[in-house]
Amino acid sequence: MPVRDGRFRKVLPLVDSVLRLRAELQGDGGPLQSREVTIHAPSVIPSMGVFLVEWPEGMAGNQVEFSATWRGSPERLDVPSQRVSVQTFGASPGDAPPEAFYFRIKPGVYTFLLRARSVSMSGVRPSLYLPQGNHLTSRQLRPVSPNRSGDAVLAKILFPHSVLWEQDEWFTGQSQGADTVTKFRFPEGISWTERKRDLQ
Repeated sequence: MPVRDGRFRKVLPLVDSVLRLRAELQGDGGPLQSREVTIHAPSVIPSMGVFLVEWPEGMAGNQVEFSATWRGSPERLDVPSQRVSVQTFGASPGDAPPEAFYFRIKPGVYTFLLRARSVSMSGVRPSLYLPQGNHLTSRQLRPVSPNRSGDAVLAKILFPHSVLWEQDEWFTGQSQGADTVTKFRFPEGISWTERKRDLQ
C-alpha cells in the first residue's frame, strides 16, 4: 500500500476477538518491521459478511457503483432476486470509493456486482469475509476488470456452504441447457443454476 510522509492507511475487518498487526517495509537492507500491536475486539456478529475492494490508483468515488443481489433458491431461476442492503465504511481520503462493504447474510446465492463509468479500469482486487462459527474466514477472489458495458461480476457465492461458482472441484458435476448452467453436488443433493449471460 502507498506510504506518504511515513503514514499509511488500510481497512481490515476484525475477524476474531484478538487481532495482532505489524507493518513491514521491504527495503534494500532487508525488511523492516514495526512493533506488534494487539487489538481486542468484541465478538463478531456471525450473520455479517464483509467485502473488501482494493481499487486501482487514481480512482474517484463517482466512477464506480457496488451492489449485491440475493436469491433464496439456488436451484430455481424463477425465484426473483432481491437487492441486498450494503453498507459502506472506511471511505478513503478525498473522493476515492469506499474500501469496505458489509451486509447481513443468510442462506442462498449472493451475486456481487461492480459498475464502472470508466471501462478502461482494470486490476480491481476483491476479497470476501464470510461467517464460519463465531469468526470470519477470508476468501481471496480473482482480480476483475469491467466488460465493454462497464460491468463486472466480482463474485457469486452459495451460502452457508461458502462456495464460489468457479470452484468446480467442490461440485460433483454440471449440466448445460440452451441458456443455463447447473452445478450439483452429491450425495448432499445441492443444486445451483445460473443463466449463462449472468456469468460473463
